[in-house]
Amino acid sequence: MEKTDTELMLLARTGDEDAFRRIVERHQGTAYSLALRTLGRRADAEDAVQEAFIRVWRSLDRFDAARPFPAWLNRITANVCLDRLKSADRKRAGEWRPAVEERLASDDDPGRGIEDRDLVQWMERFIPDLPPKQRMVFVLRDVQDMSVEETAGALGMSRRAVISNLCLGRKALAARFEALEKGERKQ
Repeated sequence: MEKTDTELMLLARTGDEDAFRRIVERHQGTAYSLALRTLGRRADAEDAVQEAFIRVWRSLDRFDAARPFPAWLNRITANVCLDRLKSADRKRAGEWRPAVEERLASDDDPGRGIEDRDLVQWMERFIPDLPPKQRMVFVLRDVQDMSVEETAGALGMSRRAVISNLCLGRKALAARFEALEKGERKQ
């Protein structure tokens, strides 16, 4: 029988490196997905995930066995990404395409093809311009489709702060999109 995350974490706490390796193998894909959609570049996402698991290893004694491990890992990964976004003075286009195309593909309206491609390009262009907290909230809530509560837990924010940052981020994106549309109509 496969050990639970909690059992593996408790074993890792005693120094069992194999248990920790299994935790990493089990959850690195989810952490990578979050980091990639937040940071936008594969190399940055890989570095962030590695740093997140190093923080997990160094914080094994602080793991709360009464709470689910994935929520703790999401919070650590989100914090690593936020730290990187805050310290990075660069603004790069993100690789939002996989998550957005997957969500758009679930739409049954075949006439949306052109609009969908435009939406993906729009997101690639403008999401990286959001302030770090708004960007993280937007990616978790609207790109990765987490609930407000899951987003709050992952970021260590209150529900109200998530809603506020999401609202501000959406307004900023809407304003950018509206300005873009007005510019295209003038041409």
